[in-house]
Amino acid sequence: MKIKINKNFSGHKAGDIVNIESQGDVPIENFWRRRLRDSAIDGCCEIVIETKKKKTTKEVDTNGE
Repeated sequence: MKIKINKNFSGHKAGDIVNIESQGDVPIENFWRRRLRDSAIDGCCEIVIETKKKKTTKEVDTNGE
């Protein structure tokens, strides 16, 4: 799980992206569980959602026009 830091706290700077261990969608460390709970109020951090890009194929004109 990746977390983006929005405000400076506990040795982390705003803009950093931190990889943390998680079990499903729940961080293993109590520190990060508390930070994410607090972030609903103060916006100190947020979960980074990784999306997979769709492969697009380029259409080729086979008519010769």
